[in-house]
Amino acid sequence: MKRIGSIVIMILLLCAAVATGVQAAERPVVDAVFCLDTTGSMGGLIEGAKVKIWSIANQIVTGTPTPELRIGFVAYRDRGDDYITRIYPLGDDLDRVYENLMSFYADGGGDTPEHVNRALHDALHRVKWSEEADLKIIFLVGDAPPHMDYRDGYDWRAICREAVLMDVIINTVQCGNAPETEQVWQKIARAAEGSYARVPQSGGMSSVRTPLDDELAELGVRLEETVVAYGDSESISDMKERTGKVKKMAAPAAAERAAYRSKDMGAGTHDLVDAVRFGNVKLEEIEEKELPEEMHAMSTEEREQYLWQKERERELLRMKIEKLSKQRNEYILSLLKKTQGTDSFDEAVKSIIRKQAAEKGIDY
Repeated sequence: MKRIGSIVIMILLLCAAVATGVQAAERPVVDAVFCLDTTGSMGGLIEGAKVKIWSIANQIVTGTPTPELRIGFVAYRDRGDDYITRIYPLGDDLDRVYENLMSFYADGGGDTPEHVNRALHDALHRVKWSEEADLKIIFLVGDAPPHMDYRDGYDWRAICREAVLMDVIINTVQCGNAPETEQVWQKIARAAEGSYARVPQSGGMSSVRTPLDDELAELGVRLEETVVAYGDSESISDMKERTGKVKKMAAPAAAERAAYRSKDMGAGTHDLVDAVRFGNVKLEEIEEKELPEEMHAMSTEEREQYLWQKERERELLRMKIEKLSKQRNEYILSLLKKTQGTDSFDEAVKSIIRKQAAEKGIDY
């Protein structure tokens, strides 16, 4: 019976490797930049976005074929505030993206308009879009219209024309119900071939705690422990630090992160398991100093066996996480049908992404 069980596991791993290998070769690329008003009135939405960023990322990577996701941010305020824009370039390391978002706080403002024009310009021209991206989208999120009196060369109308030429879609999400914002937000979306949505001033988001969160959070930590970091000492240390941070995450966010990482382990990591698995490196050519300490004394054969064991453990954890995440999503959907509509920020973003990704051949 043990032999049969081992054969079954080997078949499952082989199927997973083949499927993932095909995905790696054929995965479409999605670049998404969130252009966020961070003035004082936007505090509710910013805090909600911190909770929901993993949920939004999960929605994107559930597409078929599974997309490779990169996320960036442009935080914006106005002249006279601490800053006009702060730029966080596109990246596929969602842990780093999460850390960037956690640094956001609402402050300043107190009057309208804001420097929306500068924010859109920087989102289009300063985040280093991928030339290979199949879908390039900006979400302009705010509650105040743009300054049109600065005469500084930034104008949303010209920026929208440039966006169309660059194949970048600009979507607008209005927070609150200011008529002057609604009017220009709709114009921006139309001019840049995007979509418009309106959500409550607070963003309308709520963190849903489920009976499955704690178990998923624990599985997420175990999944992270299957990463075998390699490279320079900084890369190895960074990966160990990452696992420590995961253990401190709130259970709902950790559950969402586990679901995301189960679909996309390699992004943003120096993971030797996947690097060897996909032929990106040859194990025998890696210098000992680039390996984690626990592998230094191993022979090449022992190192291969060690990586195989990590890969096996990872695939089993992935299957458990996938099953529990499906149950968790069903629980959340049933609860939201009773307590919350679909006009929250995260649901608006997910809906827009599903529609625009479908037009690029990504099905949900």
